[in-house]
Amino acid sequence: MNSRTVLVIGADGVLGSTVTAAYARAGWHVLRGTRRYRGDPDSVSVDVSRPETIGPALARADLTVNTVADEDLRAEQWALEHGHRILNMATVPVNSARRLRIRAAQSTSRGTVLLNAGLAPGVTNLVIADMLARHPESDTIDFVMCLPASGMAGRAAVHFVHENLTTIGQHGVYNKRSPRHDTRTVTLPNPIGTKKCFGFAERDRAWLLDTAGGRTIRTYAYLDRPHLHRLVIALNPLGLLPDIPEAPFHLGRHSIPPHPTTEPILHWIATSRQGTPLDIRTVECAGGYQHAAQAALIFGNTLLQTSPPGCFNPEELLTLNSLHPQLNTAGIRVTTRNPEPTPSTEPLPRTASPRPARTAAI
Repeated sequence: MNSRTVLVIGADGVLGSTVTAAYARAGWHVLRGTRRYRGDPDSVSVDVSRPETIGPALARADLTVNTVADEDLRAEQWALEHGHRILNMATVPVNSARRLRIRAAQSTSRGTVLLNAGLAPGVTNLVIADMLARHPESDTIDFVMCLPASGMAGRAAVHFVHENLTTIGQHGVYNKRSPRHDTRTVTLPNPIGTKKCFGFAERDRAWLLDTAGGRTIRTYAYLDRPHLHRLVIALNPLGLLPDIPEAPFHLGRHSIPPHPTTEPILHWIATSRQGTPLDIRTVECAGGYQHAAQAALIFGNTLLQTSPPGCFNPEELLTLNSLHPQLNTAGIRVTTRNPEPTPSTEPLPRTASPRPARTAAI
């Protein structure tokens, strides 16, 4: 009988319920952290916006997995102060991550916080760190993220995609005066092939900043539904993406799927120096949510064995080589690709005066 107990905050959500199932299958005793307490023995009342609920809930577990966005990172702060271990899988704003890391460094931290403990970010951090260790001369990191429209069921995921589609930056740097994303044509493995990708999440790249070590970071994305991808590419040069409302993105996404989706996921990462490609890797799996949960399970098992006090990203505690067998067993494939000549970033024509972009608050 496995006596390890994990608390999953946000267990009623799409990601949280998938994480709950993954830990339960692995033999953990799972406490379902939810704002709507049901009164059953495995349900715990916890609301990150109500600090008084955090301590009693976390104290019942050996490990906590937080899937709920919280700019103040209250659960993570409690973990640092009280010697607890916690994984954060939610989107963490740059400033929030920096404040927590500074607090952990300046105080006598007793607990361990692992940020970005999923697939992307998470496993991708380990891949990038390994690429830079092999090619420290790299001056640029290019990251292309798959946005699976077919598997995007959670409200938080939909909000994340909408916010980063409508919040614009150019040349790898957020610029609120520009209403258009940069684009880049990338040759992805079959069956995807050559695809024109659009800039994405230029404003909020906290999960890459520490790993990059001052190098240029350029983040792009593509939608797995060709018609939706073509629509974004068509609207982008017209400067219309900032005007798209969020409501249509939520249509048909009001319930948790009865079974985890198995849509193909492919994230593409390249390092280069002065335009010359040095290393190209892909991270592939079938089903974004279930493999983010599998990654969190791997991180959680490892954190029980190695948990120095402080606030960390995965690459600061772990290496790709050490987790490679576990990732393969979980169905997460990291593949080295032969570098090809790197197409240049395609800045958009500046034929019209840019309109101010509306930015969503984080």
